[in-house]
Amino acid sequence: MDKISSLDKLQLLRKQMQYQHIDAFIAMSADPHLSEYLPEHWKIRAWLTGFTGSVGTIVVTQNFAGLWVDGRYWIQAEQQLLHTGFDLQKQTQEESSTHLYWLTKNLPAHARISINAHAISVQHYDVLQHLASKNHFELVTHLDLIAEIWENRPTLPQQAIYEVKQNINHLSRVDKIKKIRQQLN
Repeated sequence: MDKISSLDKLQLLRKQMQYQHIDAFIAMSADPHLSEYLPEHWKIRAWLTGFTGSVGTIVVTQNFAGLWVDGRYWIQAEQQLLHTGFDLQKQTQEESSTHLYWLTKNLPAHARISINAHAISVQHYDVLQHLASKNHFELVTHLDLIAEIWENRPTLPQQAIYEVKQNINHLSRVDKIKKIRQQLN
């Protein structure tokens, strides 16, 4: 079990942000493969906040820390965020309830926003890049601020890869690669 509290982790993250001149840190429930079930190494949101739901986005600044979740997780998040320094942000269908909207309303022009490039989809990156361009923000994608503060972080998975048996998927591995090559051409 992790002996350091969420408040202490938040303080360490903010120190790292200051050192790197980062105004806002974003972490989502994601890994480089956009897996549905994350390996322990990529459970950054859960490690920082204690929130164990499967989906959520955190934003941290020097004077704010929030967790955005949809209605499925409001009760759970409210309970698990007690005394963590993170505020529950209830995300709905309204654009004004998103972390993106919050960033536009709360960050100054030229703010530097850190997000790990290994844990974001191309689509979400494009949305963030558009937001950054429109609001004169800078996206910083090369830093892994969590690696600097998460002692004894679980290692990346080392299991051998295996091929799924034929006839389980509609297309074979070879057919999928052919389709990708056709799209690239």
